[in-house]
Amino acid sequence: MAADQTESAASKPSQGAYLSSSGPAARELSMPTSRRTAAAVVGTALALATAPALAAEPAPTVTVTSEGGAGFIKAVEDIDAPRQTVWDIMVDCARVPKMMASVKYCRVLQRDPAGRWDIREQVTQATILPGARVVMRSDYDAPHTVEFHRTDGDFRILEGEWRLEPIDGGMRTRLFYQTRVSSPVPAPGFLVRALLRKDMTESLQNLRTTSEAAARTQAASSPARP
Repeated sequence: MAADQTESAASKPSQGAYLSSSGPAARELSMPTSRRTAAAVVGTALALATAPALAAEPAPTVTVTSEGGAGFIKAVEDIDAPRQTVWDIMVDCARVPKMMASVKYCRVLQRDPAGRWDIREQVTQATILPGARVVMRSDYDAPHTVEFHRTDGDFRILEGEWRLEPIDGGMRTRLFYQTRVSSPVPAPGFLVRALLRKDMTESLQNLRTTSEAAARTQAASSPARP
């Protein structure tokens, strides 16, 4: 398996690795399938790899490397909204399918009455790759960090952290994200990286757009200072 594979998105470091494009997993997918199917997979990956950013706004900085059967994803995003506003949207399970197009649903299975942790189940949409289920525990240090790790489901490895830092006197927020994850199914690394890069970039852009809209609404409803 190749190590330290990195791709770029929107002229910045890119996103998303589970498996390298060599080794048993890749060889498994290259065995007896039709040429038409193989061509479709390659064509889809190329389309995802060359797809432009969703909007004219700058794309998040997202980097991806893979090593030892796991992907390492890191991202940074600046959001024109206070940290508490971003936090409230980010940890809301009901909003997850709206923020992340790959997620079919999210539901909280168990929650600490004091709000310090919860256990939630998420199921991803089936696209080129089959859908997957994950149950994970999230530990909260509001409104600063979310640490999460899998407790059940299709992913063998899934662990990471969201971290929010106030910038510009608290008027804006810098978001840091990192995770270590393994693919729930055998798949060529180039395809999985392309899918994850697209998904993570879109998710962060959705979070930014929603948070900034909420901040504008809050500012408009606040009493004017004398």
